[in-house]
Amino acid sequence: LINFTGFLLPWSPASNSLTLRAQKEGWTRSESAYLANTRIIMANNDSIRARRSAELRLRKSHFQQRLTDESDGDYYCRVVLPQTRPITMTYEKETLSVTPALLQSREGNQAIFAVRGSVKTATTFSDEVLLKVNRQNFRGNFNLMTVRSCPADIALMSVRLSNRQLPADSELELLVPSIRAMFSMEMLVL
Repeated sequence: LINFTGFLLPWSPASNSLTLRAQKEGWTRSESAYLANTRIIMANNDSIRARRSAELRLRKSHFQQRLTDESDGDYYCRVVLPQTRPITMTYEKETLSVTPALLQSREGNQAIFAVRGSVKTATTFSDEVLLKVNRQNFRGNFNLMTVRSCPADIALMSVRLSNRQLPADSELELLVPSIRAMFSMEMLVL
């Protein structure tokens, strides 16, 4: 901004200033608001993109860190649920969505994933669904649990892993025999 004391523009009699703009292809103009004399600052677009990308990675990394005393269920609802695309199916004549991300507990003896639907449908689903680990049926019953930090129509399904941790490279699948559906699950180990 260049100031001219008492300078009058023909189209704006009350003006005492003119604006100077600079531009260059591949660069972005920003204005410093914290300097006594306003300056035009030119920044390379690639540098701006790299800085914004680094800031986004840092925010995402910080967001994904488990909070102090945060339960597995609370962490799942806060971090995993919003970032994972659910698989939606018709089950028992109702819509049921399954979040295909299996989170092992800190101790490794339990794993959870989320289902969205009515309590009745989720309960029936938990009684039928089978977990396959490396193409072998895993013997374990699923139990429904509710977490206050989750939306009301979300239930978490937990399965006991027989006091052993699943290897991170395990191939996980969910099998729903009544509708002949099987889909992969992502293993989340923190």
